[in-house]
Amino acid sequence: MDVPVNVPIDDPNADTEWNDILRKHGVIPEKPPSPTPVKEEALAEAKRQAHENRLEDKNLDELDELEDEEDAEFLEKYR
Repeated sequence: MDVPVNVPIDDPNADTEWNDILRKHGVIPEKPPSPTPVKEEALAEAKRQAHENRLEDKNLDELDELEDEEDAEFLEKYR
């Protein structure tokens, strides 16, 4: 006999064993997937594009300065 039961829920978004059990039995809805992996992927893509486009719209002096900075960074990492 399926009789609806009123189950107290403090925070349905909390990560608790109780909420996991309630989700398993369909009492509360599933949690949406975490946006963290999507954000990390978007951040990595933005960094890659920024690195690829770092030479655009630079004059010769700015390119020379950038070359010196990158050489110094490389030598620092190499040490």
